[in-house]
Amino acid sequence: MRAAQRAMLADLDSDRINAVLVLTDGRNEYPPDNDLDRLLRDLDAGRLERSVRVFTVAFSDQADFGTLTKIATAAKATSHDARDPAVIDKVMVSVISDF
Repeated sequence: MRAAQRAMLADLDSDRINAVLVLTDGRNEYPPDNDLDRLLRDLDAGRLERSVRVFTVAFSDQADFGTLTKIATAAKATSHDARDPAVIDKVMVSVISDF
């Protein structure tokens, strides 16, 4: 998420929607970068002059929806719960309408 946000910030276009959509079926299992507090600070759109919104979608019962909500909130975006596969189509429509 951090790398995607940084890439977007490097080529930010104020005339466009600048956002990242993260779909996940689990938790962060990348040991070199698993500091949630640091990620939340880095994604904090309230502290950035130019910001990228990070929308999150949880789509399995293994997804950590609470953490995804914290991430989206820090990035001034929304988190969506599609842990029930039957609702993924409705969730995706909801995500797109949030842009």
